[in-house]
Amino acid sequence: MPPDDSLSDDQHREFEYRDPNKDTEGDAPDSSVLEDAIRKTVADESGEELRPEELEALLQVARRHPGVPFALEPVATDLVEALLTTRFASWVDQAGSVRDMAREIATSLFDTPETNERLLRLWQRLTEAAV
Repeated sequence: MPPDDSLSDDQHREFEYRDPNKDTEGDAPDSSVLEDAIRKTVADESGEELRPEELEALLQVARRHPGVPFALEPVATDLVEALLTTRFASWVDQAGSVRDMAREIATSLFDTPETNERLLRLWQRLTEAAV
């Protein structure tokens, strides 16, 4: 699809694909710095910090999907499923199909511009930290 000429150069750059496995600005940052950035991103967006096991679950999603651009499937759904299964583990065990629930929640988040943007930023930071 040709670029939309009504968008500014900055808006076009915002959606350019960047290979998360290539560092274009020198040495890769220390993983603890990236993990802190991820925690801060989530805390800024939701008002609460991630627990270590939740961060690790999100990083595992990024490791399972190296180089995969942000999309509803599999990325957004897998991120929501990872948080559901770590944050609400005992409830999820009783609830049955967590994947269907994760897909419904992810679809709602993905279809809302504000939360889509937040998830995109989270995904970008996770893919940077997962390498």
